[in-house]
Amino acid sequence: MNEHNKPEESPEPPPPKADPPPNSMIKKDAAFSNADIERDIEDIVLQAEKRGELVKRLKLQALKSTTNSDWINQDGKPFLKITGAEKIAPLFNVRISDSRRERNPETGYNTDTIGKNYRWWYFGTAQILSVEGNVLYEIPEVVGSCSSRDEFFGKKGGVFRTVEEIDEADICKKAYSDMVRNGVSRILGLRSCSWEELKTVNIEEAKVESIKRGKEASPELKKKQEELRTIIKSYIGNDADKCRAELKKIAEFGDKKITCPEDITTDKWMGNVLKKAKEAKAKFDKTADTETKTEEKKDE
Repeated sequence: MNEHNKPEESPEPPPPKADPPPNSMIKKDAAFSNADIERDIEDIVLQAEKRGELVKRLKLQALKSTTNSDWINQDGKPFLKITGAEKIAPLFNVRISDSRRERNPETGYNTDTIGKNYRWWYFGTAQILSVEGNVLYEIPEVVGSCSSRDEFFGKKGGVFRTVEEIDEADICKKAYSDMVRNGVSRILGLRSCSWEELKTVNIEEAKVESIKRGKEASPELKKKQEELRTIIKSYIGNDADKCRAELKKIAEFGDKKITCPEDITTDKWMGNVLKKAKEAKAKFDKTADTETKTEEKKDE
């Protein structure tokens, strides 16, 4: 039953009027002066400053335990790898508890123009424990995921593997590692490190592995990517392998390898491919029309 269908409830009776407080209470409240408030605020500020210094020391010690190989330079920003997280976690009694996993879809596969795919998700709680094993601090619901379209496990020679070629256990393991890495990074404040901070512990940007994910396509380019997908399906059909083969035929050149319309990342390139796709569709439509007329003459 939704809120609009709930029966109207009787209003609550008004609370009984309280007796006036005794004079002693009024005097006590009045005695809680501005000086008391300022002193309490000062205590809070001092505690915050002390905790801030402890957090800085904790972060510095965590960074000192890593090396260049424990970081990735992703589009100019440093990101901690799972190897670094696994080094740091035991030093500060960091634990990931209550982990669970989900598959999307739960059974079977999602399907698009490239083919079948799936994704594994892991969820857990990141905790810092005391020496006695008590929870000092925790962050609930840290997340990690990995798709069958993963750049490492899901591709070979720049081309996506089929789901039958992928060991699903590898996808699960990477999703779990991603959750652990995120949990350790978040609870120890390592997600927003700068190269300046890392330089103080001898982590050098020039010596860190670099990867580029590229910029997100503009809304107009995304629209054209979808238009290209629709045009190809209109004259090839819904067979994902045949659509992919046609896309590669009209879009690839030089060392450019294509597996889906989203791989076409510039307006000029997309314009050329769309032109070819429209020409191919027009040729298909003309051929289909000719064949239809031929069949009609045979039937006369």
